[in-house]
Amino acid sequence: IIAGGTMFTSIFAVTGGGNLVRDTVETIGYGNVGIIAFFLTVVFFAGFVLDWVSIVLIFIPIFAPIVKSAGIDPIWFAMMVLVVIQTSYLTPPMAPSIFYLRSIAPKSMTYIQMYRGVLPFVAAQMLVLVVIILFPAVVTWLPSVLVGL
Repeated sequence: IIAGGTMFTSIFAVTGGGNLVRDTVETIGYGNVGIIAFFLTVVFFAGFVLDWVSIVLIFIPIFAPIVKSAGIDPIWFAMMVLVVIQTSYLTPPMAPSIFYLRSIAPKSMTYIQMYRGVLPFVAAQMLVLVVIILFPAVVTWLPSVLVGL
């Protein structure tokens, strides 16, 4: 997975994929909000079918230069990406966490019950994402203090 992800991002970068992503984001035309919304949406849908290592190895090298050039705090963006990855693992259509749970759940428990059971956790993840978006200092304060040491 690591080798495949690294090769993909290398080939993507060499063939001008970074410019394609940058042009796509500029076409959206919503500034930093558009950049963040577009990237988080891509990560959310990728989380349906890819594990977190693949997402980080494939998408972060593509997104990082654009995020940095837009003046978006990379730590703040990374924390939003991680929350979105966690949320995508709980949501259908794939919901990898549900499949893991299926292997240890009682036979009488149905997938529908499991999907309903994760809804409060999805809501909690969305609340965390909103807090991170509205109050960036929640995730950037400690790293800024540690850099000063």
